[in-house]
Amino acid sequence: MKNSKKEKRHHYNSKEEFYHLDERMQLALDANRDVVWDWDLINNELYVSQKWKDVIGHDESKTPYKIEIWKKHLHPEDARRVLDDISKNIRGESEYIDNIHRLRDKDGKWLWIHMRGKTYFDEQGRAVRATGTHRNVTEIKELALKNLHQEQIINQIHESVIATDLKGYITDWNRGSEMMLGYSRDEIVGEHISSIYPQKDRELFTESIANLMQGRKVEVEIHLRSKSGEVIDVELSLSLLLDERGKALKIIGSSHDITDRKRVHENLLKQQKELKYQAHHDILTGLPNRILFYKRLKKSLQKADMQNKKTALLFLDLDRFKEINDLYGHDIGDCVLKSISQRLLENLRKEDMLARIAGDEFIIILEDIRETQEVFYVAQKILKTFEQPLIIKGICFDISMSIGISIYPDNAKNSDCLIKAADEAMYRAKREGRGNFQFHSFMIESFI
Repeated sequence: MKNSKKEKRHHYNSKEEFYHLDERMQLALDANRDVVWDWDLINNELYVSQKWKDVIGHDESKTPYKIEIWKKHLHPEDARRVLDDISKNIRGESEYIDNIHRLRDKDGKWLWIHMRGKTYFDEQGRAVRATGTHRNVTEIKELALKNLHQEQIINQIHESVIATDLKGYITDWNRGSEMMLGYSRDEIVGEHISSIYPQKDRELFTESIANLMQGRKVEVEIHLRSKSGEVIDVELSLSLLLDERGKALKIIGSSHDITDRKRVHENLLKQQKELKYQAHHDILTGLPNRILFYKRLKKSLQKADMQNKKTALLFLDLDRFKEINDLYGHDIGDCVLKSISQRLLENLRKEDMLARIAGDEFIIILEDIRETQEVFYVAQKILKTFEQPLIIKGICFDISMSIGISIYPDNAKNSDCLIKAADEAMYRAKREGRGNFQFHSFMIESFI
């Protein structure tokens, strides 16, 4: 759905204002690892900060840096994707420039660069400037490759191999075991194998021996305890050493340290979970974002069809929120948005969904609606809640909002049309004087 609100763009009233750089911002940029770039789209001139020569080996004090030079540095496999990303932003088709690509330095080495940026427009809507940062992420890439190589090396070195008699007393202890567990061969041979297993794993080890003696293959994940007391995750394989007549003489245990691999795997799962959360939630409020909202709305409409019920959308837009940002700054504005989010959540059911889809725009999905009057009461409750002012850092804010409501399937047969209907109703609420709610197709007086 295209939001009927016009896209917000940055405008500059004078050349002096256009190129002014706040001293505090400059200090912050000097302190971080990023290279600052600034592309004058009118004159096709590219400025890069002094840190650029540390990244790519180019000294702008000797030769002016040109956009054509930067393009020549691009890796052929990355060039089209990167240039397309920039072009889309210049045309206003994306909010930010954000990509990772390879650039060649003066020695011919390919560096991995994380580019971020944004295009700025003048009052006539012309793209006049694009500015952003380059960050050299080559070390991160190389570290990942190094970790991969180290893991391959670990997989190929001598593993711990321990031999015991059939009663479990250690008879052989190789160099790999010394390296893994810290005991020398002289220290450990003759000791019972249970001495290197934590108490919690001894039952599993006993079961594994019983399975082995019954002719079953044994490969388990288990823990070993080193001389220092460190508990190590290992993959253990057990086999029998047989004499020429097939009689079991010894038990051979081969252990491979998987501690690092499990730690990496756990960290990867954690990172994936965090990335998934970030991709579906608003950073400021923690509410579901536009992506998660659309997924939930699709399921809600399917559920409504199956259960022969209705789904309602409440499109909320704060009244005169821009004045708060202009008067008190964006930090206070962010605090207001978070407080509003919390107050809204407190007035919804667990099964309802509140999402933030734009700066001061929220949307609520109400499921399992039998009667439209239920939606009327929710909207009324929300407006009444904000009759009480918000106190943010000692400042009192009287908050009002305009709410547009649409009902599925009464007002629309699909999600896009349902959102559009709610959006139109919200704008009607604005025209009616703000601080009220309007249904898409009928007036609220029908409930009074």
